Amino acid sequence: MPTLLIHVLSAAALQGLVSFTLVGQGISEFTFYAAIVSILVDLDHRSDEKRSSTIHSVFTMLLLSAACVASAAVAGDVWTEFLLISFVVGFVSHISLDVTDGEGIYIVPWKSKRIAPFRRAKRPRDSKRRRAHLILVVLSASTLLILVCV
Repeated sequence: MPTLLIHVLSAAALQGLVSFTLVGQGISEFTFYAAIVSILVDLDHRSDEKRSSTIHSVFTMLLLSAACVASAAVAGDVWTEFLLISFVVGFVSHISLDVTDGEGIYIVPWKSKRIAPFRRAKRPRDSKRRRAHLILVVLSASTLLILVCV
């Protein structure tokens, strides 16, 4: 399972790249907002530490993303648009990272069908997952450092 550090760094790096692409400014308060949203997604865990299907599902991700993008398109002010985009970036980056662990995410809330690429096949050993997580952390941190310098 990706740690909170991995979720935060990847969401911040993605939001920084989105901000740099759209307005030429990499690091802003919206980078922080995307990182916070990527943490808040895990607040839906049940007492048995399993992911709830309500938030960790493809359907919810698509529905919330479409609602935020539509609201951003209608919003007249740039601050609101970037706030909604940072919400989408934080949410989608978290859910995308959770697909890669053995638990996976649900396709539709309250159904048992999940997307978990390592569930059927032999799951990679912990050392391989740790190595992949370390690479992701280094890439995200490097991206953030480059965006700070730009």
